[in-house]
Amino acid sequence: MALRPKKMDTDMEDASCGHEAKAMLGEMALLASILDANNETMTEAMSEFKNNISIQLSEFQSSFQQDIKKQLGEMRTDINQKMEEATRKIEAISQRLEEAERRIGEVETYDLEANKVITQLQETQLQLKSKLTELEGHSRRNNIRIYGIKEGAEGTSM
Repeated sequence: MALRPKKMDTDMEDASCGHEAKAMLGEMALLASILDANNETMTEAMSEFKNNISIQLSEFQSSFQQDIKKQLGEMRTDINQKMEEATRKIEAISQRLEEAERRIGEVETYDLEANKVITQLQETQLQLKSKLTELEGHSRRNNIRIYGIKEGAEGTSM
């Protein structure tokens, strides 16, 4: 009889192991279904997250493109204005330069003509000076000074 109770304990242990195994199998099945549900939820969440990110990225890209286009348009307008302003300034400077060149040309022409006239006047002055010296020499030759006789003593005849 001593063996039998042990056998009974073994049967009970086998029965309790069976229950435990069934319980563990039930828990594993529950865990598996939880994992499956969790995986489905995660997959759905990831899919939704990807869709949201995709939508937000599209919106950001569209907004970014619009901002870039707007800024490029503004820059183009600014550049065009500055180019027009620079062109006007260059044209004004060009006109002033042409006027200055014209006036310098006139002054150079006047200078050449003035130098010719001055050269002619110097030649004329030298000729007149030579004639003057010659005339003074002639007039001195015909003038005699006599010292000791009073002026007007000759009367009407020398």
